[in-house]
Amino acid sequence: MAAFLLASKCTALETASEQQEDDDILDLDYINYETMDVFMFQTFFDKLSSDFLPGLLAGISKLSIKEISGSQPLLDHDLVINYELEDIHVDSASIDPTPPILTINDGSVTFAVQNLNVNVTADYSYISEPPIFADIGEASFLFANTTFSVDVTSDIEPLTMGISNMKIDSLAEPFCSLDGISDFS
Repeated sequence: MAAFLLASKCTALETASEQQEDDDILDLDYINYETMDVFMFQTFFDKLSSDFLPGLLAGISKLSIKEISGSQPLLDHDLVINYELEDIHVDSASIDPTPPILTINDGSVTFAVQNLNVNVTADYSYISEPPIFADIGEASFLFANTTFSVDVTSDIEPLTMGISNMKIDSLAEPFCSLDGISDFS
């Protein structure tokens, strides 16, 4: 049975540089924080992947994102595009709950997500100045069947973290679709 160990040791020296006359301030010469070990077994990450993440992603559709607006000058400021993204929210999200999100290996851990699907929608509008281009409608950003994995190793003394074998894969589908009414004058 594999276990993932997190350990930390912290030692701090604190001295009071000035002592007040009424001795209200406690003069601490030395504080020692002890080591804490946390053990997490593979079963924890298996249950996290199969029980917690699918429910979390199912409820993420209530997540809204702050509106985005601005302007972008083009052609040496002869053309300026003013844009707005409103009602930005996660429309749907899902993940394959079968593989564990974290696998404990001998000397490393593998963080992996398989078949992650996230669809973010927003109402958009833009108009150019001078008024040549204009569009209003709904935009949809789709991350479909995305798979990600990375191996991570770490050492405590000195504190180092190694990342290797990073892989990202996704279906070649349209990333963004715009459904709106355009006007080109």
